[in-house]
Amino acid sequence: MPFLFNEDEIDRLGVAWRAYEMTDIPDDWTESKTGDEDQSETTIYHPIDTYWHHVFSVKTSTGSPQFVVLMKLVKCLLSLSHGNADVERGFSENRHLVSDERASLSEQSVNGLRTTSAGVEFFADGKPHQ
Repeated sequence: MPFLFNEDEIDRLGVAWRAYEMTDIPDDWTESKTGDEDQSETTIYHPIDTYWHHVFSVKTSTGSPQFVVLMKLVKCLLSLSHGNADVERGFSENRHLVSDERASLSEQSVNGLRTTSAGVEFFADGKPHQ
């Protein structure tokens, strides 16, 4: 966080977080209830970005946004990858390229093979002989 916030913003972030904790959050920011009198009630949960959009639309008494510094932090946190599927896919591709007979391939060779494979996949619809 030292590269994301300066010292003043870190102090303001603590104040903003405490103000956020004390903010009354309506239930309809996180979920909706559906159903008729004859049907059972169903709860639909809203996406997290919709929730934070509501939070960041809260204004102070002067009309300015209340959670400016908190918005900066949340946007950075939401941009972080929350899965490892891309990494696992890369390991799987490498496992197919580097067999026992080709175990001594250099890093450049593996990168070249993966680039070629990606090019064939992109430009030739996955078929190398078209």
